[in-house]
Amino acid sequence: MSHNVATVTHTNGTGIYCVELDPSVAASGTAAVASPDFQSDDTSTGTPGVFAHAEYAGSCGTNGVQVDTFKIVPGTSNGSTSHADEAFFVIVP
Repeated sequence: MSHNVATVTHTNGTGIYCVELDPSVAASGTAAVASPDFQSDDTSTGTPGVFAHAEYAGSCGTNGVQVDTFKIVPGTSNGSTSHADEAFFVIVP
């Protein structure tokens, strides 16, 4: 379900999404809260485990908010974090 979202654009494999808002919501006057969708993302509880991450990354497009998604794979001293296509929820107040 969406409310006040006009379109979402995304290039496969980038983990970067532009959520264009309805013209009644000015992107310049708001921000977004993004959260991974556990039911559909790559998060796993096995060893070493994989974690999906989603975050608001500023504005995009004509009247949009950008959401970046990542896959985090622990196991090395710093782990491995990279942009990845992940399912997410977004709320724009």
